[in-house]
Amino acid sequence: MENSIVVGKGPYYLDNIHPEITVDKTTNPPTSNPTTNQNVVKQLDVTLTYKDPLYNTSASMAGIRDNNTYEYYLSTSSTSLTGGSLTTVTPTGDSITKTATINIGSGETGVRYLFARTIFDISGNESGENLVVHNGANYQLVGTYVFDNISPKVDFIPNGSSWSQTHATTVTVREQVIEGTDYGVALVDAETLKYLWIELSEKDTALTEAKFNEQYNSNSITHKGTFETGDEISLDIETGNWYLWIIGKDNLGNTTVISSDVFNIDNTAPTVGTVALAHKVDSGTTKAYNTNTWTKHSVTITLTDGYDGEGESGHADTIYNITGTYKNANGQYVAYSDNRADKSSTVTLTETGEYEVRVTTTDKVGNSTTTPQGTYIIKIDKEAPI
Repeated sequence: MENSIVVGKGPYYLDNIHPEITVDKTTNPPTSNPTTNQNVVKQLDVTLTYKDPLYNTSASMAGIRDNNTYEYYLSTSSTSLTGGSLTTVTPTGDSITKTATINIGSGETGVRYLFARTIFDISGNESGENLVVHNGANYQLVGTYVFDNISPKVDFIPNGSSWSQTHATTVTVREQVIEGTDYGVALVDAETLKYLWIELSEKDTALTEAKFNEQYNSNSITHKGTFETGDEISLDIETGNWYLWIIGKDNLGNTTVISSDVFNIDNTAPTVGTVALAHKVDSGTTKAYNTNTWTKHSVTITLTDGYDGEGESGHADTIYNITGTYKNANGQYVAYSDNRADKSSTVTLTETGEYEVRVTTTDKVGNSTTTPQGTYIIKIDKEAPI
């Protein structure tokens, strides 16, 4: 306002000194370097001080006006009030100095600008300069801060995989640069990185730090440990649906607990296939042939597939291998060998000789089972005694 003179008996006081609004601490943005977290905080207690610097307190015109409105706004812009909301405070003190301590930044991430509504002194002088108008009132910028309330980001490469006997995934834990800026955020605290493999029927999407720690500290969980970002974490483990849980924090305490997608492990051998042995007796009827016994009849071999258990990779193939010696048309005993996987047909052994049938079943990841030696022995003698 214009300077004025009160006419009458002196003394006379002139007041053209503007009141002030200051903060006790300012967290300045770091330099444009995303590898630093200088001055980044999760939240901050700031004390606003409202003061009339006209120190002659005996002057009747000195002091802060009684009917000021005390508000602040934490904005995402330095030139307007946006991205936040007005908050009213009630400062305490006298007519010369008042203070109010506020907490700002909780839940915020990025650069934020603290505006305080201007105040007037008794003489009508207004605080601040380069004011921003919002809803008809003036606000002054009093502080600039950088907050980080976002958790580190975790990447799995690959993130889950189908059936295999072993798996490995590279895990990277990194801080997230504030979107739209070059400002650094709090760095990952390497001492907090832990993992565990857990077998579940389906992915747990509601992980918490407490749940992770409960499992990590459990004696029943043996596949766990610490790691460094960029490490390959391998899985050579019993059959099941396995998920990799990761926990990591930055050095402000922002915490990420996350699960990978499923890694299917199958280290269980399949159930081996079987063969049915039969021969036609003199009456022409077919009967089961008892292994490792002599018969004067041809023996027919029929293959039955093996199988893989539920929750495993699945059956790939079953083959049977027939080896032995037989008497050929020249009366000589020669080697016999035949590998079969055709379940729609049978093999009939017709010549005098001794044979063995062995069956091998393989699943889709290469686990296999073979019948023990001596399980299926066939002995045929069609030679008349001399």
